[in-house]
Amino acid sequence: MKPTNAYNDYAFEQIEAFLSDLINSDEVDSADIATEINKMTAELEEYHAKKLNKIRKLRASMFNATLNLTTPDTREVLYEEITKSGGIDLI
Repeated sequence: MKPTNAYNDYAFEQIEAFLSDLINSDEVDSADIATEINKMTAELEEYHAKKLNKIRKLRASMFNATLNLTTPDTREVLYEEITKSGGIDLI
């Protein structure tokens, strides 16, 4: 048996009440109810997909920023300076 959650119980009660109101209404038919529920679900899915995409971009940016913060090896820096200057002058 799943543990109960007071807020979830309340939310399901609200859904049941709204659905009962719609079913008892003579102004709306079952196809309209189904269509609206499908539209709402699609809108929620789109919203959360955008937020997920934003979070993934943020994580990628943070990862890339972390990579860019690493300092190069001292030997690499020295080698680059030597090759840029044209060699080592020992005298």
